Amino acid sequence: MAVLVTWTVWVAVAVAVTAVVAVIVRDCPGRVAVLMLTLVVVIVLVTWTVWVAVAVDVTAVVSVMVMDFTGRVDVLRLIVVHVTV
Repeated sequence: MAVLVTWTVWVAVAVAVTAVVAVIVRDCPGRVAVLMLTLVVVIVLVTWTVWVAVAVDVTAVVSVMVMDFTGRVDVLRLIVVHVTV
């Protein structure tokens, strides 16, 4: 659920940013390049945010699975976050 909400928010932000940039650079000759750069930055942010949300969800599941083993939850959380990011 967190992944879906995060992804939806970032798509809305991407649309808003693209619209604003399109208006700002409407009369500039390099507007296509600027729009492409904006879209690339937004896609990178979306991808990174989704992976962080997935890492949090997976960590929560793994933490519940190994809750009985003292100290192992923190190690697994660290591993999951570093692998997914």
